[in-house]
Amino acid sequence: MKYEKNIHSRFHGLDRVNALDIVAQHPGRFQVVALAGGVNLEKMEEQILRFRPELVSLLDPESVRRLQESLPGKFTRFLSGMEGLMAVATHPEAEIVLCALAGSIGLLPTLAAVRARKNLAIANKEPLVMAGEILLREIQENRVHILPVDSEHSAIFQALAGHRQADIHRLILTASGGPFLNTPLKELGEVTPHKL
Repeated sequence: MKYEKNIHSRFHGLDRVNALDIVAQHPGRFQVVALAGGVNLEKMEEQILRFRPELVSLLDPESVRRLQESLPGKFTRFLSGMEGLMAVATHPEAEIVLCALAGSIGLLPTLAAVRARKNLAIANKEPLVMAGEILLREIQENRVHILPVDSEHSAIFQALAGHRQADIHRLILTASGGPFLNTPLKELGEVTPHKL
């Protein structure tokens, strides 16, 4: 499978910044066609000027207004809210959609991307936790691929690559934080799925 023509970076935070760093390192291989962002308008303006996406989605109409005022020309179309996220997730020229929006708000745009037959680079677990059965069924029906890019997910993906499921007996992941970051070691033995 080829992942070289267009990359579509979506949502906010470190994952988008890391993806755009990779795009910048390989200018002939990738094209950013759409971006979505939250509240860091200064960073978004910098990314728009550098990558010239056709479409940008921002958190709200006020953010759109402020960014449009500060950018010269009309080379980018702006939307906001869920309408913007859905448009970014289904952009006709995108081949890969980077899904990195934290929380439940990412579910509908992620499903929309799959239904639009976009391959997913997924950096968040929420869509799979909330609707894994639905999402995986849609991925199969639409014949798209999912590539985990978050550190823990990608580590599992890479550890399993090239191995038969029957050959894997267990995987052990170490955690660097989460809800147990400051939990004393002696209390970790009492942790259960119901006792978070």
